[in-house]
Amino acid sequence: MGDHKLEIRGLRTRHGTCARVPLDLELRSGERLWVHGPSGSGKTALLHALGGLDEAESGEVLFDGESATSVRLRRELSSFVLQEPALIDHWSIRRNLRSACGDAHPEAEALLRSWGVPVDGTHPRQLSGGERQRVSVAIAIARGMPLVIADEPTSSLDRLNRDAVLDAFQSLPESSIVLVCSHDPVWDGWATRRLDLAEVSP
Repeated sequence: MGDHKLEIRGLRTRHGTCARVPLDLELRSGERLWVHGPSGSGKTALLHALGGLDEAESGEVLFDGESATSVRLRRELSSFVLQEPALIDHWSIRRNLRSACGDAHPEAEALLRSWGVPVDGTHPRQLSGGERQRVSVAIAIARGMPLVIADEPTSSLDRLNRDAVLDAFQSLPESSIVLVCSHDPVWDGWATRRLDLAEVSP
């Protein structure tokens, strides 16, 4: 699977702490970063910039030497869990899984069934917010990409389902780099590294 490296060089986002203070950080395969901080500190803005979903004010993000804004990186090397899952409403859950996961869709289906989320004949609009969130998590886990970025993946979940999602994140390949933004301190025990945006200063 190879050794991977995420390089963040002088990154300034458009909002939050990293709009004022440039961020320099390097992560390698096997590292799990928990990003936390108070509301308004720019956690989501930072993750979106790291994943190339939003343009940064300045600086650069490289994954194995490739820009985070490249289409290939977003499609073939990374997975995202967003606060508002990017599911196609008029498609069934199964069709969403097949489209997002390809040959790995059976793994995503199995995860969802183990979590009690209906797959057969169900559409995203029929699911609760927490269930849609778990669909997004299942897609990210099943794809097994070398870079996984998750924004508040347990925010809509009760304790039992939160723990199940945490277990799923622990099953990601050792070769991957995983970044999770969350208010939930449960991620502290999962992380190998931590970034508290409240403590970032010039």
